[in-house]
Amino acid sequence: MGGKAVETTRNINKAFGPGTANERTVQCWLKTFCKGDESLEDEEHSGWPPEFDNNQLSAIIKADPLTTT
Repeated sequence: MGGKAVETTRNINKAFGPGTANERTVQCWLKTFCKGDESLEDEEHSGWPPEFDNNQLSAIIKADPLTTT
């Protein structure tokens, strides 16, 4: 699978721009897809929940796209 991940990473970066994907991430995707899981949804994971509301963030960005932190 290593060679396939290298080639797939190269193809993604060629199509969408350098640095779009890294080989380790592509290896994880391929492993997941080979198990039959073709879902593109993020899995739940541990850690702190986000401290912002996506709708509120979207409204802020739409109001002033040049806003920074």
